[in-house]
Amino acid sequence: MVLRAMASRPDGRSISIHRSYTVDEASRALGVCKATIRRWMKAGLPFLNDQKPSLILGLELKEFLK
Repeated sequence: MVLRAMASRPDGRSISIHRSYTVDEASRALGVCKATIRRWMKAGLPFLNDQKPSLILGLELKEFLK
């Protein structure tokens, strides 16, 4: 019998609505891998794409996590 840990949902309490995050910063703040953040971006997480690196607004990230 194999027991698997339940995947926990990232908690947005560590995200400030008054700043923007790179993919790397968002992944560290939420404790998820960068690929997860990129998947969320493909799934509809709004981000600013007109500059490099792409930025995610804290307010938008919190809303997406709800």
